[in-house]
Amino acid sequence: VENHHTLYENGDAADMRAGSMVAIEGRVQAPGVVNAERVIFSVNPMDFDFPIIPRMPVLPPVLHHPEIERPEFGPPEIEPLVERPELPDND
Repeated sequence: VENHHTLYENGDAADMRAGSMVAIEGRVQAPGVVNAERVIFSVNPMDFDFPIIPRMPVLPPVLHHPEIERPEFGPPEIEPLVERPELPDND
């Protein structure tokens, strides 16, 4: 959302087109709505220090407990096979 206080660099409001590479400074008013205070045209995205986006999803804090140690799993312990003794027939 632009207003009469919005500043434009390297262009003006008439230069706003879909697909244009611009940088916008402002405040988020609602999800998907930014109150634009400054619009800069013809920007190179490499000129900005964007935060690194993690590749792996981060578990929500409720599910992620780093203080809990994960148990180590190995092969199951198997008792040695013991042969049954033969019992004499008492017939």
